[in-house]
Amino acid sequence: MITESIIQLLVQNQQLALRVGDRIEPNVIKPDSFFPAVYVSSYRMQKMPCDNGNGVMTGTIEIGVYSTSYAEAAEIMYLIRTTLDDFSGFINGVGISILNGEQTADDYDEEGARNIQVIEYEAFAQISST
Repeated sequence: MITESIIQLLVQNQQLALRVGDRIEPNVIKPDSFFPAVYVSSYRMQKMPCDNGNGVMTGTIEIGVYSTSYAEAAEIMYLIRTTLDDFSGFINGVGISILNGEQTADDYDEEGARNIQVIEYEAFAQISST
């Protein structure tokens, strides 16, 4: 549910939607996907020890950009960062607070057909019943 909420938030960024269309996928980019494409994955989500029964989870959100050019991947990553850095709000009944992201090393595939940029965010989430 957290992954889907992050995807919904990214889709609302019109500039990002113009660049990647509906190619924002949960967890992985499929081998036959058109580029540019984005994946969103949440992992290590666990209940906070000091939660007191409120259902607050903490964990990591990983977002990857696949593109045929480095410049395009960097531009898409910039749009993702403008959407998610320091975000706090509700999306589809999930309250989410996201800290600033930390980009990992850039990568590319062996044939040079795609560039890959990845960013990781520490996030807090709480599913609302209202």
